[in-house]
Amino acid sequence: MSGKGIGWGKGVWLIFGGFVVFMLGIVAFASMQRFDLVAPDYYAQQIDYQSQIDKNARTARLDEKPRVEFRSSDHSVMVTFPENFDPAQTSGTIQLFRPSNSNYDQNVVLALDADRTQVIPGDKLIPGLYKVKLDWQFNGESFYTEEAVVVQ
Repeated sequence: MSGKGIGWGKGVWLIFGGFVVFMLGIVAFASMQRFDLVAPDYYAQQIDYQSQIDKNARTARLDEKPRVEFRSSDHSVMVTFPENFDPAQTSGTIQLFRPSNSNYDQNVVLALDADRTQVIPGDKLIPGLYKVKLDWQFNGESFYTEEAVVVQ
């Protein structure tokens, strides 16, 4: 009997072979994906999380909180502290955290000018979402806040 087309035996082997090739493709694709932790010291940060909760609670009790904004005029991020924070007594760090790619993260030492502001040049910032993490000390107390900024 001579028929046109593929016999059922060859069809089963073609479907099985196609399935195997498909699964190998998925495994190859999955093995090339990056799956970094959010921070290299993620587990150490989680152990010290109670101090983070205390900092957030102190920040929540403030009448005025620091403001963070992206200025498109000079492509920079500006951090402004309220009037009751003396620049000479305020210290800390500013982290520009890029959730989608940690290679674009930046850490800056907090150095307020006389107007209680700090401008971070955006020459190394690529467009997209950043979380600005402010961790600062004032009068012996520690504070922490985060704000999202979209760089354009």
